[in-house]
Amino acid sequence: MDQIKSLKWIVILTVISMGFPVYAQDQDVLRAQRSLAIAGYDPGPLDGYWGGLTASALSDFIADFNIGITIDGPEDLSGIVFDNLVAAFNMHNEALEADIPHLQVVINVDDARHLLERTGIGAHPAEINELVGLTRSEAISQIISGLDARAPLLPQPAWAEGGDFPNYWLRWDYEEEDRSRFRMARDREMNQLRAWWVDELVATDRPQAERLILFWHNHFVTAYSAIQEESHAMYLQHQLFRRLGHQNFRDLVTAILHDPAMLNYLDNDRSREERPNENLARELMELFVLGEGNYDEETVKEVARALTGYGYTRMGRLEFQFSPWDHDGGRKTILGRTGRWRAEDVANILLDQPEAAEFVARKFWTAYVSEFNYDEEQLASVASAFRDADYDVKTLLRHLLASPAFWAAENRGTIVKSPVDLLVGTVRSHGLALGGVVSLPNQLAALGQNLFEPPNVAGWPGAGDWLTPSRILLRNDMVGRLSDYVENSLAEQSEPDAQIMVAASAEPSISGDEETMAWGSIRVRYAAENFQGPPHFQVSAMRENDSGFIRSEWDSQIIVAEGGIDTERYGRVVAADLPWREVEIPVPIEINPDGFKISFLNDHCCGVGGSDGGDRNFYLDWLSYNNRLYPGSSGEQRTSCSSPDADRRSGYLYCRGHVTLTEYVTEETGPTFVRRSDQLLIDRVAFEWAEEIRGEDDWVSFSLGLLAPRLGSVGAEAMRIELVHNNTGNAGHRLLLKIEERECYPNCLGAAMPSAAYVNRDTGHREMNFVLIGREWDDERRQWNALTDEQRAFVSSLWIAMPELLRQSMQGRNWRERDAQRKYETWSEWLRRMEEALPRSRYAQHAATDGWALSGAHADSNSMSMMMSMMSGSANGAPELIAGMPAGEARDYVEDLSEPELFGQYFLTSAGGSEMPQVSQPAEVFQHPMYQLK
Repeated sequence: MDQIKSLKWIVILTVISMGFPVYAQDQDVLRAQRSLAIAGYDPGPLDGYWGGLTASALSDFIADFNIGITIDGPEDLSGIVFDNLVAAFNMHNEALEADIPHLQVVINVDDARHLLERTGIGAHPAEINELVGLTRSEAISQIISGLDARAPLLPQPAWAEGGDFPNYWLRWDYEEEDRSRFRMARDREMNQLRAWWVDELVATDRPQAERLILFWHNHFVTAYSAIQEESHAMYLQHQLFRRLGHQNFRDLVTAILHDPAMLNYLDNDRSREERPNENLARELMELFVLGEGNYDEETVKEVARALTGYGYTRMGRLEFQFSPWDHDGGRKTILGRTGRWRAEDVANILLDQPEAAEFVARKFWTAYVSEFNYDEEQLASVASAFRDADYDVKTLLRHLLASPAFWAAENRGTIVKSPVDLLVGTVRSHGLALGGVVSLPNQLAALGQNLFEPPNVAGWPGAGDWLTPSRILLRNDMVGRLSDYVENSLAEQSEPDAQIMVAASAEPSISGDEETMAWGSIRVRYAAENFQGPPHFQVSAMRENDSGFIRSEWDSQIIVAEGGIDTERYGRVVAADLPWREVEIPVPIEINPDGFKISFLNDHCCGVGGSDGGDRNFYLDWLSYNNRLYPGSSGEQRTSCSSPDADRRSGYLYCRGHVTLTEYVTEETGPTFVRRSDQLLIDRVAFEWAEEIRGEDDWVSFSLGLLAPRLGSVGAEAMRIELVHNNTGNAGHRLLLKIEERECYPNCLGAAMPSAAYVNRDTGHREMNFVLIGREWDDERRQWNALTDEQRAFVSSLWIAMPELLRQSMQGRNWRERDAQRKYETWSEWLRRMEEALPRSRYAQHAATDGWALSGAHADSNSMSMMMSMMSGSANGAPELIAGMPAGEARDYVEDLSEPELFGQYFLTSAGGSEMPQVSQPAEVFQHPMYQLK
């Protein structure tokens, strides 16, 4: 061992003497090394350390491509470097493929459509014609060049990009009404995320990147409804696939083992050393990396041990959190290798198995080549290239697309179009600017592909599962409706039932008597379920007279709700999937309403088997007027429903009736974040967890969660504190307050903890102890002395408030549901001592002069103020872009195809080498059986 250490220092000193600076391991350096290696350069070991070989290889690359920049170290590895490394990879492979006959074939319309449909979402004729005339090798380079999805074309939902997270940690403490509002807010966010992704699938000029993201969502499966409606976790995972999905599978596997959505979905956030949960361990091997039959049950148990303590925090942002006290630090034997393994080690051990590359390559083959035909020799060659490239995704995809099997006639038309392929692909391919495109997510769900909601951990099975008898009928019906839209203009579609896929915005007409009025507008966000016609609704402006009687000041004309789901044909939808849309309604500018009433006028029920067979319902999200937002959930609802619970959820009208809206919020008058220098303010206190004091346990905790504790400039948006009883043995018993850096957001003390704080060697996070009763250690005294006066006042105020904080926590739901009272009673003696000691302690001298108070002024993310920000992120109608071009241009391009006899080649695949179908009209395309395949 000493010889190895000596050799290591000799190497380091030699590097320094040669003039090369020494750098720490860096992910960008590792990425550059991998990219250089697959582009034909020699960067030395692929280890993430900057050295002479890496610098030399980069210099050669820069000279070869005449980039015109200087790279002196890792800090110079910019986006332009990595973009050009992709180009270098493609050029290197084109040179290697120059002598492969089938890759030098010049692309025709059939080849181009085949390549685009398999790697993207549909194939617009303009995209097809861009590839025609290239060799197959060159066309593959075009696909590889567009795999980076980190910069989508369309703006993402405002809630996702804003950086503000709801209080996920607090939601279990809410009573049912507040908990329901919290869930509704998250459902609304998820609905917007689905709608945005569908719009991006339609608009993108990089469909191959979106196809790859869709693949990863169905490989590393999670589902929104199975992770306690944590919409932000789904968004973060989606961004993970955008960031890493086109790069390296090894990095992706490691990242997914730290991903909050995955850790929640497979219950690993609750996996402890004493009770390891095997779900993630099993699916990691069976579905993500190795495949069934390539591991045994003992390996599952050992991997589960290695993943104990891997969870995430809900304080502030949802971020990975390693809990060393929950981790099994013992030695584990995994596939013949023994050590004190953790997640990164597990990923590397699994990927060292030859079965890993073969398993992933086979899944890609199924998605890109054929669901039925497998050439084992070609598959082995693709897997070998993938493994030799250290699991580079571009290498895997390039070798797959370059295989003879991909271009073989017998493999064309051997993949059943998924609902995304069928519906979104049709919109893209034909340039259809559908007014009701926001309802596409619901149509995808009706066909079995509800985005962010795969049916189980194995994902969407694809192939024949898309073609069950009931789904075939729905597929034909939906495609037929798209065909009707192509044949007829939107204005000619007058029957409401024909507007399920094509919904125009409702705009009431103005009568002659009203033409002289000055008009403003109100906006209403609603959703509809249709049954033998759509819902009709009316908006009334209400005034309160001197007697307190609310009367109508103005009534809109009757409005036909559009974009609804036909429940008789497609069934009812869950709340999270309601097809929300907005309508702008003219209103006389001189009105001065005290509120509004929304009336649902034409309830109709039911289909065969009751409401599940068809029901007409109307849903109100919000109404906005003059910068006031009136949430439907805050209204007073009255309907004709006989059920006493029917009106409990305001805004959900299942029967004829109305919602009266008088409560509103504005940006100017919304809750503000008040601070005082003489009083500790806290918005809410919640019981988190506790341990019983029993026997001679040396460390027992009682944990509280605090929403927005603050004093002057010190405090946090969210914070977890621990009251600790510490039995030290010979030194006696102690009672202390513990705060941890990782249990606060964004920090605990208004700044980073001082250097005197303890540093957890396993996590790197800082923590501090403040002793009330018993002996104070020297390092704890140094921690107190390292605080500023304001920080001492904050900590002291927390201590002085502790008895009341404990009593306040008893008001929440957590106290009742987590058996807190029984545990609290075991603390009674020490809590009595605490109350006696506090007035005589140093904390009483340093605490805020006005004590503490519950403020409630901090804007919670599921409050009405959250809805104000969501207004700006919601929109109606089709994306302005289709296939990367203006929607009108995309449609005109299709209509102007100069050779009708080639129409079939642009839109239909050939079946197993048969002749291309001869069609010349859109209706013939949609009705052809081959339109269901690609």
